[in-house]
Amino acid sequence: MIGDRLAWLLSAQMGREKLALLVLCALTIDVLAAHLSWRLFYAGTGHRLVTTLARSVAGHGLAQVARVLYYAGIPFAVLWRGGLNAQVGVTTAYVDEWESGGFLQLLGLNDAQAMDRVTTGVAVALGTLCLLIAVWVWYARAVPGIGVDPVLIPWWTALREAILVQMLWALYRGFVATLTTDPVSVALVSLALITLGWTLNPWRRHLLFTSRGVLVVRDWICALFTAFSSLMIHALWWMIVMHTLWIWVSGRVLARLSRPSLGAPGAGQ
Repeated sequence: MIGDRLAWLLSAQMGREKLALLVLCALTIDVLAAHLSWRLFYAGTGHRLVTTLARSVAGHGLAQVARVLYYAGIPFAVLWRGGLNAQVGVTTAYVDEWESGGFLQLLGLNDAQAMDRVTTGVAVALGTLCLLIAVWVWYARAVPGIGVDPVLIPWWTALREAILVQMLWALYRGFVATLTTDPVSVALVSLALITLGWTLNPWRRHLLFTSRGVLVVRDWICALFTAFSSLMIHALWWMIVMHTLWIWVSGRVLARLSRPSLGAPGAGQ
């Protein structure tokens, strides 16, 4: 019995049941890891030796490796088996089966509609960036005292985070796409899965009501924009580019909006 289950798990076929199991495991790992780190670093219930090791350079490195394996490892394995082709624009399952245009297939630029998709992608990117700036202008006025340091990050860090989260979100969309062919339902249900994991995360609930709550708001805006963009764009690389821009632009806009005006009392002191 166990051997049959193991053979099923390791088989090349990526059916609905296997994707459902992977999504359930991904959500469970996310929630358990968040609660464990909360108990170690905030609740103060962790053993001193374990806490010290986790805060060391080695512990930080292991945590980053675990993040990569979690966010990108599981989706990449599914992609390699052909389970997320529709979400990333790949029309074949295995790399060694690709034709000479395999790289163009990955980018979604291998047919006559490629230019239309590029135009749509650019339009969506510009539209979401304009909407994002408008949201942050409103947010800066509604929530005074925004912290700048936590959101001002370099582009390479934004790119790394975009790659990780977009890979995981593509897994969610790929699973939901096996349940329904309605693109709106796929976008909304995948957004609900993302929100569910974040709602059960004690760190996010805590940060939302602190000066770093802007990070939680920023991440949810990125998830919302991803759900909207996925209705028109199915190339994962373009979603990563847009997500990188959303994070990078958010930091710059918030940094500018939170600066005291030159004419404000005490601004030059």
